[in-house]
Amino acid sequence: MDRVRKEKIQQFVIFTAAEPAVAVEYLTRHDWNLEIAVDAYFSHPPPAPSNAQAASSVDRARIEALFDTYAAVGDEADSEGSSSNDEMTFAGVERLMAELHCTDPADPAVFLLAFGLHAKTLGSFMRDEFVDGLFRLRLDTLDKLRQWLVSARAELASSPAVFKEFYAFLFDYGRGPNQQRRSLDLDTAKELWAISLTSARFALIGKWLEFVEETKVRGVTKDVWMMLLEFAAICKEKPSAAWDSSSSWPTLIDDFVAYLQR
Repeated sequence: MDRVRKEKIQQFVIFTAAEPAVAVEYLTRHDWNLEIAVDAYFSHPPPAPSNAQAASSVDRARIEALFDTYAAVGDEADSEGSSSNDEMTFAGVERLMAELHCTDPADPAVFLLAFGLHAKTLGSFMRDEFVDGLFRLRLDTLDKLRQWLVSARAELASSPAVFKEFYAFLFDYGRGPNQQRRSLDLDTAKELWAISLTSARFALIGKWLEFVEETKVRGVTKDVWMMLLEFAAICKEKPSAAWDSSSSWPTLIDDFVAYLQR
C-alpha cells in the first residue's frame, strides 16, 4: 500500500476513531476520497458491535457522568442562573483541562479536543457535542482522553493534511455557532494563530501578529486565513519564493510583504 493511502487511513481513524479495517472499507468504497468516506461513515455507520464488545469498549453513561461533573463547575457562582445542565461553561472546561494535565497556554489541547468533538462554540461544550463526540472516539475515562490527546498531538505534528483540517476547523470554530459572520474578528484570529501557527510552522508569525495589529485589520476572511497557511509553508521551505511579486496572494499578505521590506 502506498504512502498516500496509509496517510488517508490514519486520518480516517483520527477523525472517526474507527478501526483501520473499517477505514479501508469506507475509503475503498469511495475511491479513496477521504472527505466523502468520512461523511459516509457518519451518515451510514457500520453495524453496532455486539453487547459484549460494546461493554468492553465504551460506556455512554460514564461519559454522561463526566460531562455532568464538569458542567456543574461554576454553577454556584452563577448569580444570574444562566448556567445550563446541557452546557459545560468555561469554568468547567478549564477544570477538565487541568485534570487532563493540560494547563500550558501554548498547548493546543483544548482546541484539539474541540476538533475531535466537532464543537461549535469557543470556551464551552454542549452535552450532545461532548457525549456523542467521546462516544464516537471511544473515550469514557480521563485516562483514555489523556492518551487520545497524546496521539492527536503527535498526528497534528507529523501530518500536514491533518494539520490543515485542524487549521481550517479553527476558523469556523472561532466564528461561532451561527456562522453569520463571514470573517473572524482580529482578537480571536490572533489567539488562534498564536496557538496553531507557532514559530516552528511560520518563522514570521511574530512579525505577522505585529503587522495585523498595527494595520488595525477589522476582520480576517477565510481566504486570508487559509492562504496564510500556504504562505507559511513556502516561507519555511524557501522564503524568497513566498515573496515573488508575480505570485497571487490576498492583498493583506501582499501588504505584509511590503511591511517586511520597509
